[in-house]
Amino acid sequence: MTSGSGPDLVGAVVQALARAVGQTGGNPAAVLGADLLGQAWQRLLAQPRWAPAADQLTRTPNDPQTLRNLSLAVGELLLSDPLLAEALRTRWAPFVPPAQFAGTVAGRVPAPGRRGRNAAIAAGVLVVVGGLIALGQVFGSNQLAGHHATPLGQAQVQQVLPVLADLPANGWSAGDDPADVHAPDCSGGGTAQLTAACKVITDVGTVSFKDPGGTAIGFSVFATGSSAQARQVYDALLSAGTSESAASASPIAFPTVGERSVAYASAQSVEVITEVGTTVLDISYATGRTDAGYLAPYARLLVSRSQQAQDGKTPDATVR
Repeated sequence: MTSGSGPDLVGAVVQALARAVGQTGGNPAAVLGADLLGQAWQRLLAQPRWAPAADQLTRTPNDPQTLRNLSLAVGELLLSDPLLAEALRTRWAPFVPPAQFAGTVAGRVPAPGRRGRNAAIAAGVLVVVGGLIALGQVFGSNQLAGHHATPLGQAQVQQVLPVLADLPANGWSAGDDPADVHAPDCSGGGTAQLTAACKVITDVGTVSFKDPGGTAIGFSVFATGSSAQARQVYDALLSAGTSESAASASPIAFPTVGERSVAYASAQSVEVITEVGTTVLDISYATGRTDAGYLAPYARLLVSRSQQAQDGKTPDATVR
């Protein structure tokens, strides 16, 4: 079965879950385990809106109405989590990476371990995994409920960047890249889409830290003039890829942060890219840790600080 379209992917997942139920007499978790399908099954069970359809499958797996109900639930799940959808899609249709891009569109790489890699856009901090490029779904609204999408100036971008006092009090130290806010340099080449996206970025803020174990965490803020421009930058990043990232990084399940977000992991790093109002944020760590859960609170930290600034508040979110 191909899985290039949404309905095909939904059908593939539903059929696989139904087979697992049949093989285990109603307990698909016994064979799915921590596999991607197992993750999807657990997500269905955990959401009250979808759990009845999942429970019904364990009792009447061959009933047409049961399968229709499960298809609706799976469709909603995959729409709400495009990263999981893309990871599942690769089970049936392995990703073919796009043409390589080269050149730094704007600036330098702030996080240790990244220098010398092909960069996609402002500050060169983003090397977007090829496996994320087929993410066609749009998750979330254009603006987080109850919040504003306000352009940020340089001083506000500086405030969004966390400082040591915002991190856990257990031995964190400054990284190799002190806090810096600057206008992007879009003269370094790249695709027309990336160059156009770079030109709508007004300021780039970067900073890095080291945790007690020596793991480097980098925070980057790309400020634009509007939420539409932020979407343009985010979309351009998802359209970029390198042969290196396609070969060494994989999309991973990660809690959704901001309005849209994606994450990937390689052997030595995890990176999250998210869109929040008029900003696009990058949160990453490198050298030695590959557990996505470790990065989640720091991703939420930067999202919260960006939203606070756009709401006209002084950012004060911490991971304390």
